[in-house]
Amino acid sequence: QPPRAPFFDSKLTMLLQPAFDGESRTSVVVCCSPDNEHADETVQTLRFGEMCSSVEHEHKDGSAGTSEAVKQALGQIDEELKALEKTILQKERWEWRKTTRKDVIDEKDTGATELNKGEVMELGGMG
Repeated sequence: QPPRAPFFDSKLTMLLQPAFDGESRTSVVVCCSPDNEHADETVQTLRFGEMCSSVEHEHKDGSAGTSEAVKQALGQIDEELKALEKTILQKERWEWRKTTRKDVIDEKDTGATELNKGEVMELGGMG
């Protein structure tokens, strides 16, 4: 007898039946306590988690995964990609180009900065 999720044994699994039974992915997290007073609940929780880990999903049409049409389409796309990569490798070439930069200087920037020696600076501030 294959393992099963006990849907009607618990309110939680009954509520989660569409997630377990439908075409979805489900994660189960079990929380346990290391205290001796919760030992019975911890063992039951671990057993529940163990049963959930052995559940395997099978589609209602009997297939266990991706349909053949999707697999064929993906295979065709992979073949096209390989052909395009091959074409790129054939047409790819390395070139060396020499470029020279020509700086344009504005007329305003051509003159040197002039120093006014007659100007006297004084310290300012309070005092």
